[in-house]
Amino acid sequence: IYSRLSELIAIRRGESAFHPDSQAIFDAIGEHILKIVRVAEIGERMTALFNFSNKMQTIYGQTLFGRELLSGHDISGTE
Repeated sequence: IYSRLSELIAIRRGESAFHPDSQAIFDAIGEHILKIVRVAEIGERMTALFNFSNKMQTIYGQTLFGRELLSGHDISGTE
């Protein structure tokens, strides 16, 4: 548990959008999805999507590109 927690903390420290002074934008998408966008002073953006239902959700009109921080996999388009 400790080693995985240490890895997660290192990932967080490596992203300027997680700085406490970064702008945070909260948005509800439908009934079950919370979207949080963090924007660092240097313009780096991070988007987090949280599903608060027991089922897979589809988000329409949202095209995201980037990298999934925990797995390191690239995200392109509508994945």
